[in-house]
Amino acid sequence: FIFCVLCVFMVFISSSQG
Repeated sequence: FIFCVLCVFMVFISSSQG
């Protein structure tokens, strides 16, 4: 579960930066 959250969080930041 934690791993999934981290994955989504990292993707969200990456998308935000472009």
